[in-house]
Amino acid sequence: MSETQKIGQKKTQPPDLRDEIFAGISEKTVTAGILADDAGIIAGANKAVQGAEKLGLTVLSIRKEGEPIKPGDEIVRFQGSPKQIAMAE
Repeated sequence: MSETQKIGQKKTQPPDLRDEIFAGISEKTVTAGILADDAGIIAGANKAVQGAEKLGLTVLSIRKEGEPIKPGDEIVRFQGSPKQIAMAE
């Protein structure tokens, strides 16, 4: 095949392994939370919500911007398909 022919062809993406991993539970709705490892201040909450929504997740709860947190505090709770949750990770 010549270089000219290769340029016009689209690259095919490999199959997404997550589709195989979650095949038996892909129609389920699951909930996941992110917990703080260390103490700190919440920053970037709006960006996290935008990213979650872009993946099709529902944000059930999220700490407010500037709110102090301590280890073990839940920062955000999402709901969606297993694949959506894995993609958000």
